[in-house]
Parts: sequence; C-alpha cells; structure tokens
Amino acid sequence: MPIDPMLADPMLMTYRNMMQEIEDKGVTGEYRDTMRSTLDRMEQLVQELDDINTLTGTMMNENLYVKFSDAYGRCLGALGGAGEKQNPDDYDDGALLTQNLDALRESIRAIKAGKQEAIDISNSHNAEENAAYTIDYLSRNQQQMGTNFSDGELKQMKSTATKAAKKKQQQNPEYYSNAQEIDVLFNEQKLIQPIEEVIALGEQPGMTFPRYLRIQIEKGLDKAMEGSSLTRDTLEFQLGQIRSNPSSPYQLEETQKVLDGFNTLAAAAPFGVPDSLEFNLLWNKIEHEYAPIYAKWEAIKRKWEQIISRLDEWITAHTRFAPYMYPWELITDPAAKRKAIEQSQDCMPGELKVLERMFHDYFGLTVNDIWTHETFVHEVQYDYLTESQEYITFLRDKVYPACQPFQHPNSALIAECERLYENKLMTNPNVHNVGERLKNHYNNTFGEGRYEAKYGTISRTESNAAPWNLASFNA
Repeated sequence: MPIDPMLADPMLMTYRNMMQEIEDKGVTGEYRDTMRSTLDRMEQLVQELDDINTLTGTMMNENLYVKFSDAYGRCLGALGGAGEKQNPDDYDDGALLTQNLDALRESIRAIKAGKQEAIDISNSHNAEENAAYTIDYLSRNQQQMGTNFSDGELKQMKSTATKAAKKKQQQNPEYYSNAQEIDVLFNEQKLIQPIEEVIALGEQPGMTFPRYLRIQIEKGLDKAMEGSSLTRDTLEFQLGQIRSNPSSPYQLEETQKVLDGFNTLAAAAPFGVPDSLEFNLLWNKIEHEYAPIYAKWEAIKRKWEQIISRLDEWITAHTRFAPYMYPWELITDPAAKRKAIEQSQDCMPGELKVLERMFHDYFGLTVNDIWTHETFVHEVQYDYLTESQEYITFLRDKVYPACQPFQHPNSALIAECERLYENKLMTNPNVHNVGERLKNHYNNTFGEGRYEAKYGTISRTESNAAPWNLASFNA
C-alpha cells in the first residue's frame, strides 16, 4: 500500500515546488530532465513502499536528494540576470565557470532550505488535522484496504481519533515532533562540505573552466559530492536499530552484509566513493538472497503461534473468567458471547489437529519440535514471547495432551489454568526489554532522554512469573 500522503507530501513538497519553478521559467535541457526523472523516482518510491523510514533510507541511498538539488542549482545557473533562458553557446569560458559555481552555491542553499523546511513542518504538526486526514484517507481507500465502514462509523472514528490526538499532544508536546530526529539523521554538512571544496577550487585565481573540471576529476571532488557518506550513515543507523530488536538473526546478518559490501566497494573505488549503480545492484542481490529465508522463517513462526493460540483459547474458554478475556470480552450480547465461548470449547481441538498436519506437511515439524526450533528460541531470547515459561510449559505438558477432538479438559486442568491467571503467572515478566532496547538505541542516536520526551517511560508488565530460562525449559 502506498505511503500515506500525510507523510509523503511534506517530504516531497519542496522538490515539487522547485520543479514547478524551473518549468514556469521555461528552462529546458539535461539538468531540467534530471530534475524531472529524479522527482519521478521519488514519486514512484512513495507508491511502491509502505514505510516512511524505508522511503527516506532508499532516497538517501540512491542519492536522490543530492541529484535533484545539484540539477536545480545548475538550472538556475543557466538563467540570466533577467530570469530568461540563455543559450550556453553564448557564454565564454569564464562565464561557464561562474555559472557552475553559482549553481553549486544554489545547491547548498537548497539543501539547507530543504532540511529547515522539513524541521519547520515537523514543529508545526497539527495532530488533530492529521488524525482527521488519516480517517479521510481510509474513507477514500476502503476498497483497496478491504474495509467497509459506514459514514456514521467513519464520522465516529474521526471524532475519536482527533480527540485522542489532541489529548496526546497536550500531554506530550514532543510526541509528534521529529525535528531533533531530522537534524541528526540528515547531516547536511556532509553534503555541503565537498560542494564547498569544489567552489573553493573554482575561486582560485586564474582558474579556467577546463582546468577546474580536470582537477575535480583528478582529486575525486566530483565523486565526493555524491553524498556516499550519508549512505554509510543510514546503513549504520539501520544496523544499530536492528541490533536492538532483530526480527531474526538473518535480518542482522543481511544488514551487516550490505554495510560490509558498501565498505568493500568504497575501499576499492577511486577516491573511496563506490559507484551507486554497482552498490544498488549488490544490495538487490543480497535482498534476493535473503527473501526466501525470511519467508520460511515467518511462515514457521506464524504456524506455531497459531498452535499456541489454539491451546490457550481452548483451556481459557473453560475457565470461569472466560467472558472477561479476549476475544469474548468484545462481544456485548450475552447469548452471542456464550455461543462464542462454547464454539471455542468445542472447535479448538479440531482446528489444532488441522494446524498440526499443515505444520508437518509444510515444514516436516511436529508440535514437539517447536520448543527447540530457531524461530521459537529467537522469540524467547529477545523477550518477544508475551507468555511466561510457566504458562507455555503448562500448555505444552498438560493442555496439549488433553486437547483432543470431542474432548474437554478435566476440572484439575481448568483449576490449574485459573491458578496461573489469578497469581499473575501467565505473562513474561521481561517483555518490557523490547522497549528498553529500542529506547537505548534511540537515546544513543538522538540524545539522552529523547525517547522519554516523545513516548514517555516504558511500563513494566505486572507479572509474578520467573524470567525465561531455555535450558530448564528444554531440560
């Protein structure tokens, strides 16, 4: 699904306006075409990607910001003092040099202005308007999103969303502001410094345009302006983020391989700047290498999650607190609630057997294989599993053997489940570690206390269960 215009439009508006300015002034030629093709690529990525961080990273890795700003500056340099189109053939050598330097100065201005505009937009964020816009976006795209809300439901959703957004912004004014994040991640000086070095070269006494171009190439100054340092910064930030909470060990391995590949190409390239096309091809190759690994990992994890869910739902449906537990708590009609609980009591064993058969047919695995499989071990090690070791042990050793079609648990099994619930022994006591790792990485990147300023403190789960210990679990 495309990125919501609420997020994409502020990012692209500066570039759309710059493109319109050049077209309104009637500029034609190579640099105008570069601006158009670069903007078209930005617009394409907005439609193809579904995550704003991925969009930003991709545009930086493809050097789109710098390409556009450089071409924009060169287009302005092709304009005369009266703002009319000029014929390049009318310029002498000195005029060509002046034109090029003016274009570079303008690109610096555009880089600074673009960053400041992004910061200003972030600081002027209207949470209520954007919440309403999100519901309007849902309303316009219900068919694509597979929803079918009535006008009344959408109106109520908009009212609820805007009130919640207003309350959130009042409680925490920094929640919707990304100004500090933009300032850190978009290090414009790394783009501007090599451009300033090229300008300084052109300003040397007696410099001619051909000599200026030759020295640029000989010293690699033209390559330095490609902004490859930002590409490395982006990859290192992504790697740090993934180290905090990797979805799998393979995600960490892939990201490290991409960064290593970039560094290898940079080391072998003239002036330490890898060819952007060569790097993108390498990145695509690595992504294709890991795509089937991810697909299998997620499919296996999803299947055993469903198996655990059926065991949990079956035994919980037989307890006295079932009406107050998910999913039955959402049902307001007493008769419908009672019917849904009975359906879970009767149908979960059959569904479990179907899932078991699929698990074995697809992956050659049984329920007993779950507990030592790398996907399960990874979830436990990173505290992604919300259930405690004591509760999973109960489901594995006692509930699973009893969960047979046309059977119901005995009173002792039900009583044991109720005891675990009443004594707060069902939940992993360390699930907050996921947020703590994210917070630490966030604060290390954007400044101590920044995470708390935006999102508040991380709450801890109320649980009396012991932390997970895989060794004793599989003993």
